[in-house]
Amino acid sequence: MSEEKKTYVGPGRESAGAVLIRDLGEGLYGSIWQSEFARDLTPWHPKEKRVTQQMVARWAAGERTVPSWVWKSGAAMIEARVAWLFRLRDRLESVDHGEPE
Repeated sequence: MSEEKKTYVGPGRESAGAVLIRDLGEGLYGSIWQSEFARDLTPWHPKEKRVTQQMVARWAAGERTVPSWVWKSGAAMIEARVAWLFRLRDRLESVDHGEPE
């Protein structure tokens, strides 16, 4: 009895969703982004399930459609990152010279 390999059928690597999820992940985390993105996306899952790196990889490859809740969650993650970056900028601007206090 041979075991058939599971084939994933999705919208394709160049679909708008796959391209956008890659842009979102790389924009937030850089070129090695999938694991960190999955970890930070997990608290946003509407059913409180763990988001795995494999799930994110399938979305990015276009093997699976990106769930709609990911887009609002991604926007909120960007807002949080932007706010953090502005706070960091303010701290850097407050340093006169030499070491920060």
